[in-house]
Amino acid sequence: MAAYYVTALGGLEGIVRREVIERLAGATVDASALAGERGRTFFTYDGPPEDVLNLRSVENVFAAVAQFD
Repeated sequence: MAAYYVTALGGLEGIVRREVIERLAGATVDASALAGERGRTFFTYDGPPEDVLNLRSVENVFAAVAQFD
């Protein structure tokens, strides 16, 4: 599964999460990242990246390629 995060205007995270779940079949929103990440929504999705680019409530789309502790 590919990991993504998208940004939107702060306060619209609920709308973005709902759109990700409704429009990207099989996407899983990362519940651990919900606190303290104003304007950002993290999720995984195994479908084509073009589907993520078609989200309408987001401003920017980022694909995670690595994670460091």
